[in-house]
Amino acid sequence: MSSRGILTALAVLGLLVCMAGCNNLTRKNFDKIHDGMTLSQVEKILGKEESGGPASTMPEATEVLTWQDKKAPRSIAVGFKDGRVVGKSATGL
Repeated sequence: MSSRGILTALAVLGLLVCMAGCNNLTRKNFDKIHDGMTLSQVEKILGKEESGGPASTMPEATEVLTWQDKKAPRSIAVGFKDGRVVGKSATGL
């Protein structure tokens, strides 16, 4: 195999490993989220929000946004009021 072929194979392998292991829904990232943070700050940690909904699960929040892993049963929900974090919860971390 040529050196170009080897480099291409390594690049593809690296991309696949990253795709499998580069998930932002971790306990470490969950612990980085604190009351008072903005959505922009949370998105820097978790990525773009997945879905929004009413705040029925967090009474102090006016909106709850949820980030969910499409491959594993884990998620992080963050409650916001007036544009700031007021609560969070996680499953499967």
